[in-house]
Amino acid sequence: SISVTDDNQIKKDSLNDENILSYFLLSSDLKGEVEKPGYYFQNYNEEKHNQLEALMLTQAWVSYNWDENKKPMFKAEKDFNISGKVTNIANKPINNAKIILMGLKKHTTVIDTITNEKGEFVFDNFPALDSASYVIQAKNSKGKSGTLGIELNEFKNAPFSVITKKQVDENFEVIDSLSQQFIDIKNEEYKVAFKSGINLREVKIVGKKIIKNSKNLNGAGNADQVLNEEDLDKVAKRTLLNVLQDNVKGFRQGFNKAGRGGYYINFSIFRLIIDGIDVDFFYQPSGVLGNEYIDYINTYLQYYAAEDIKGLEVMRYPKYSNSYRSRFQHPLDERDFAYVEVTTRTGEGPFVRKSANMYKFKPQFSYGDNKTFYSPKYTSTNKSDKKPDFRSTIFWVPNLVTNDNGTANFSFFSADKKGSYTVWIEGADMTGNFGFKAITLKIN
Repeated sequence: SISVTDDNQIKKDSLNDENILSYFLLSSDLKGEVEKPGYYFQNYNEEKHNQLEALMLTQAWVSYNWDENKKPMFKAEKDFNISGKVTNIANKPINNAKIILMGLKKHTTVIDTITNEKGEFVFDNFPALDSASYVIQAKNSKGKSGTLGIELNEFKNAPFSVITKKQVDENFEVIDSLSQQFIDIKNEEYKVAFKSGINLREVKIVGKKIIKNSKNLNGAGNADQVLNEEDLDKVAKRTLLNVLQDNVKGFRQGFNKAGRGGYYINFSIFRLIIDGIDVDFFYQPSGVLGNEYIDYINTYLQYYAAEDIKGLEVMRYPKYSNSYRSRFQHPLDERDFAYVEVTTRTGEGPFVRKSANMYKFKPQFSYGDNKTFYSPKYTSTNKSDKKPDFRSTIFWVPNLVTNDNGTANFSFFSADKKGSYTVWIEGADMTGNFGFKAITLKIN
């Protein structure tokens, strides 16, 4: 990895700044802040060895004894795969069940396999895809859906703790000379670039979220707040109650003057509609006050997961709630309600709560395409371009690979400002060795 920065705007310091050597061999194993991590890896001698020893003792560094015979808690990820198990209603494994995996949206993959005698299945040799979603369906050996259950071996992240660095008091604005110089350069660039011309006003284009097959009385997407399938995919394993608590402002639990518990959105009574059906229609109160109604509503809010829902629409204000008021509220009932229309994947209301033999899965593939850092390429045709070049980061390449002789070449165009540049080089080989070097270039 190689970066080139302008010292007039970004001052890199090989002693104070973190680099690949100081991070992997020192800072990552310590709980506290190391003020000059790079210092301990430059011109290493006996004095620095003793200083490093004192630092690690002060920071409570500990060593780890690795047991080679201990079975790892997490399996090595040799490739991308999806595996699981199919059982019947008695939780017994189903042999020779046909499993179909279908990719959603842009990943139109269709693969099938069968389970073994233990009811287990696996889809392997997956391509590395980012933000992929799949639907997995199970059928028995006769091609019938029946009442099969799918259990996936979903990946669980290993727990880790984040090291908290020094915090800056937000009440104080600290601008050093280098930061002020950076601001001045940007202001100069702005004045030169926009010396002539017309500044256009900002135009905001806002689209409407549409929930497919929604029973919204106002029409799909016509609501005060809409969470669509894309929003729900991000919290697929959260319950409907969690989704409302995290995303609907003002959603809370409370009690009315009579002592009856319920949910509210701000001061409006929460009313749950599932696929156009009011769940209050099935509520049969026993006359006991307290949490009875909350427990009833929770049978829906805590059973549904975000992955079971296509979308939800919140009708809080009269513009959208009036149509629901006329449909579901008694004319003499003057209470203020906020309606939430939930569109499920089955589309069958609160009767069939989940799709049988079907599982929506979004694997946690930590993968993404390599990003390319923009670097201008000046030619004879664009020499007359009057726009100034005051870049602070001149060049960056994250994955430069050396040849068989251990060498690699790169080139870049400097900016318009004279001064010095810092070339920051970090690397590693396939056996785990690290390297770092900082070079200063003079631009005349």
